[in-house]
Amino acid sequence: MIRRIQSSDWPSIARIQAESYPHEVLESLESLQSHWHVSEATCLVAEVRGAVVGYILSHPWIRGKVPPLNEIYSNLPANCDSLFIHDLALSPSFRGMRIGDGLVEAVFEAGSALGLTHLSLISVQGSTGFWKRFGFKISFPPSVEYVIAVKRFYPASDFACMECIPDLEKKLTKLAKLTKFPFL
Repeated sequence: MIRRIQSSDWPSIARIQAESYPHEVLESLESLQSHWHVSEATCLVAEVRGAVVGYILSHPWIRGKVPPLNEIYSNLPANCDSLFIHDLALSPSFRGMRIGDGLVEAVFEAGSALGLTHLSLISVQGSTGFWKRFGFKISFPPSVEYVIAVKRFYPASDFACMECIPDLEKKLTKLAKLTKFPFL
């Protein structure tokens, strides 16, 4: 089942983040929670048999701009016209089961419900191929300052700015055909 994050989910989210990223790049719990505080409708978890096994954090942002890393957000900038996907992570034992696909599909729907038809993200840890499956393409080059900030968090990782303007109906139909969730 995919649903909105609840307060009781944060210990599981913190555990999944720790399982998914090297210790030196972990974000503070306060930073992660701030994405949820500014956009509860676009921060979701995947649950299997009552346990949280994955999450996606996203929030409205300005197209072509990249939010600062490991920041605590108290509000969103004016004129948000894009949905920024900040993080998608799954427990290692639940990877390869298309649960991430379900979270992406659900965040596409959540963004569309907010009137946001443009999505953007920074792919890290070699995930560019995953995001391309959903129509994301490498896009706007980050500023020099952002490259320095990302390299501070991901010194050994490749990363890319990516964006997508999904044909939501077509994408959801394709995903529904490709993805079955018998275990959710």
